[in-house]
Amino acid sequence: MDNVDKNQMREHWLATYQTLSLLEDLHVWPVELDIADLEDELLEELDEIEYQLGQSCPP
Repeated sequence: MDNVDKNQMREHWLATYQTLSLLEDLHVWPVELDIADLEDELLEELDEIEYQLGQSCPP
C-alpha cells in the first residue's frame, strides 16, 4: 500500500472519527435513525481502517 492510499485512509479515519464525535453533541435525533446502530457502524469502520493501516506498516 503506497503513501497515497495510507493518507487517504487516514483522512477517511479522521472524517469518520469526527462524525462519531458529532453524535455526542446531538440533543435531538431523527426518529427514523437508530443512534446505537450508527455508532456501531462508525466504530467498526474506524477499527477496519486502523487494522488496514497497521497491516500496511513495514515490520
